[in-house]
Order: sequence, then C-alpha cells, then structure tokens
Amino acid sequence: LVGWQFLNCVRLWTHVVSAMSDESALGQLIYPLSQVIQGILLAATSAVALPVKFLLIELLQMLAAHSGLFVPTFRIALEVLELSDLSPASKPSGSTDTAPTFQYMNRLPKGSLSKALVRDAVIEQVCSAIRREAEIYRYHISLPEYAFLTVRHLKGFVKKCKAGRWRDMIRNVLGTLESYVGDVKKERIARRI
Repeated sequence: LVGWQFLNCVRLWTHVVSAMSDESALGQLIYPLSQVIQGILLAATSAVALPVKFLLIELLQMLAAHSGLFVPTFRIALEVLELSDLSPASKPSGSTDTAPTFQYMNRLPKGSLSKALVRDAVIEQVCSAIRREAEIYRYHISLPEYAFLTVRHLKGFVKKCKAGRWRDMIRNVLGTLESYVGDVKKERIARRI
C-alpha cells in the first residue's frame, strides 16, 4: 500500500495540473499523471485499500473535469460493489464506533468491513463517486453509451441486494444517472430535427 507522502504528492500534482491544464506545458502532464494514478488503482485490490481507491478516483475525476478529457472511473467504483467482504451473505456486526472518514485514512483496519457503519460508508463513497462521474459527463453526447453498463450493473446490484438502505442509495444514484442519460437522448433527437 502507498504512504501519505506519496498520496499527498499525487494530490498536489493533480491540483497543479488541473489548475493549469490548458495554459502551459504542465497541461501535458495530465496523461502521465492519470496513468500513474490508474497504476496505483490496479495495485490497490484489497478491501483494506478502499480509502486510497476512493481518493484516487476523486483525483482522476478532478483531472477529467478540469481538462475536458475522458478519464473513465465508473468501472473502478463498480468494482468495489463486487468485493466479497460486502456480500449480502455475510452479516455485518453492530458497532458503537463512528463511521470512518475516508479522506483521513490510507487503509482500513483489518476486519472493519464486518461492521455495518463501515459498510454503509463504503456504499456512500461508491454512490458519490458515481454521482461525480455522471456530473462530469452530464452534457456529453456519448453519456448514454458510456453509462449503459453502469446502469445495468447498478440495476443488477439493486435486485440482489438485501439491505434496504443500500438499495435506496443505489436507486437514488441510478435515478440521477438515468435522468442525465434521458436528457442527452432528448437533446440528440432535438438536434436531428
């Protein structure tokens, strides 16, 4: 797993490159920086690395929003829903702890995904990552095709999920995403006429 020094360097460079994405030669660093971030994401496969994964998704989305380039993150967020530790078959344990604040963590304590509060926080992070991504490409003409598999995956998750709170959160995100897709489709039809 990566340490705070490295994460803060990546965060700093993301902010710098995002602020100067079209003004100077620093804008040329968007591609290599996004490749470094995606490389770290490929290495962060365990449930312990979820805080790092959520931070890096947010950084990729920042690069995409400020540069106008296509940097997909739907797939990365959806992979979290497939973790075996989040499966509905394993019952969460109750806890009197507070929910984790992922922005101040670079790893989850072992066994923390067995607690209901941590699981809920993970699902909230996934929903906010999907919502941010949808907001970035909300007016892009190819949003219906880009979001198709995500919508399908979320509908499948809602069907097999037994936790009512999770279903509600995912349905909310799904409704927002489908609304944006519908708006783009309507605009496509209007421009053909």
